[in-house]
Amino acid sequence: MTTSIQPMRVGDQEVYVEIEHYGEEEVAAVSKILDRVENAFEGVRQTIINMAQGVVSAIDELGEKGAPDEFTLEFSLKIGAEGQIILTKLGGEAQIKITLLHRHKPNSS
Repeated sequence: MTTSIQPMRVGDQEVYVEIEHYGEEEVAAVSKILDRVENAFEGVRQTIINMAQGVVSAIDELGEKGAPDEFTLEFSLKIGAEGQIILTKLGGEAQIKITLLHRHKPNSS
């Protein structure tokens, strides 16, 4: 097994993807992996939005008296070898740790 680092763009940012090669792989196979990773980044972005909106909505349902003044949502995502997005426990593996702080804004009437 060998490993290579391949550049790719995520929005305006260039990031590097570590790819493990098993035997002889064609350039097309590496390109396919990079496409999956690129698509996964958009999925990660949408996952963060959906999770944050879901939690904020649940907190809002508690009403003015039940909702905390602020809360922190922390979770970890990783991108699998096939480009799938995996919600995972925080640990030593390569992952994306997301921490969001929400401050409740009281209704001004």
